[in-house]
Amino acid sequence: MQTMLAVYSPKGPIQSQKLVTIAAKAGYTVRFVSFDLFVNPEKYRGRKATLANDSCLLCGWKEPGTQITTDFDAAADHGERETLIKLLKEGPVSWFELYTNKFNYADHIKRFPRDKDGIDHSVAPNELPKLQAAKSRYILANKGRRKASGEFMAVIASAVAESVDGIVANFVRPSR
Repeated sequence: MQTMLAVYSPKGPIQSQKLVTIAAKAGYTVRFVSFDLFVNPEKYRGRKATLANDSCLLCGWKEPGTQITTDFDAAADHGERETLIKLLKEGPVSWFELYTNKFNYADHIKRFPRDKDGIDHSVAPNELPKLQAAKSRYILANKGRRKASGEFMAVIASAVAESVDGIVANFVRPSR
């Protein structure tokens, strides 16, 4: 199972509401949750926040998830951390870590020359020019390693890539 993916896009970072729409077209309801599991009101439910240089848990479930949506939103609205954790660990809610940032291939390789080979081989040779022209990178990490979360991550990565004229790549961690 793939645990980390990246989407490289020639466009700037998308708005969180666009990601909500992209996910819905792919059959998922999504919510943005901060890493400490307290909801960030600016991103929760996809308000107009840009995803530039940001990170969060992207939580999602297949539609129609009416009861799941109700339970998740109620727990988030009331700051019920333990209920959210239970839904994420034991319940029907899939999740992965989402990091977004600006990306410049030449600058990155200049800073981390050891990464060149890994990044260049993270996509098919015919897609490398697209990666090199990218202005944004979305990193998706399924650290929970649940099968459903891996499937959710793959669906969202493909849907985002299609929406932003981007490509999906195997994520290569930068060397330090």
